[in-house]
Amino acid sequence: ILCLSTELAEKNAQLSGFSSRLPTLSSLFLKSAEKPKVPCDDTVLWDPSSACLRPPLRSRVPTPLPSATFSEKLFAITPDSPPVECPPGETSNRSPSTLSPQPLFPPTIAILGDSIIRNVRFFNAITKCFPGSTVTSILHELPQLLVSLPSTIIHIIDHVGFNDTSLQQSEVTKVHFKNLVDKLRGSEKAVFISGPLPSFARGVGRFSRLLSLNTWLQSASALNGFSFIDNFNLFWNRSSFYKSDGVHPSRLGSSVLAQNIQHAVQTKTTPTPM
Repeated sequence: ILCLSTELAEKNAQLSGFSSRLPTLSSLFLKSAEKPKVPCDDTVLWDPSSACLRPPLRSRVPTPLPSATFSEKLFAITPDSPPVECPPGETSNRSPSTLSPQPLFPPTIAILGDSIIRNVRFFNAITKCFPGSTVTSILHELPQLLVSLPSTIIHIIDHVGFNDTSLQQSEVTKVHFKNLVDKLRGSEKAVFISGPLPSFARGVGRFSRLLSLNTWLQSASALNGFSFIDNFNLFWNRSSFYKSDGVHPSRLGSSVLAQNIQHAVQTKTTPTPM
């Protein structure tokens, strides 16, 4: 009995010590519970003050740079490169508009005419454009033009007549065309008369006069020994071939006109004068 009493006294003393420490442990537990728990997740933005969080991982695969186009590679300019100078373009106050790109091959075709042919280009041709010209004005310029042509020219294409229809003197225009053809044939070149383009949405009167001129030129080619290039049917009622003025060909129209002229030269059958 004495031994049991002694052992119980020791246990009571241990319990008393534990009870005295219990408030301290409880306060520590409550303080730790007040701190927010921050998950260590890669989706959380990195905070340098937090030792738990890691900065977002960076991809080790480099982002590919956009590849340069062929034209950018061809015309790439480095900081040390001199500036590229573009050739001067044709000015609006320069008349006649006789400038044309330097051909890659010796030119064999000369295209003369009014502003309709301004943008008619192909590889072995030179274009001499006289805005607002008529048959008589081309006749006036012809001697100087023939002298200025390269010796390699063997074909002459003349595209004129639209402005003549404004004069409403069809018989006079026919006489001028005959004189023009005679002068061109005297140059010992193959002569082509490129027929007028029909006007688009410019009234029945102008359209009728252009159609009449086209029909006469087609029949006169057999009588006067020149080749005729028919453009009328090709452009008839094709709005996409014209600019907004309904007279001058658009970029597409100029390309079509150039192809038609080129085809006529390549497949030419010059009629014998009757």
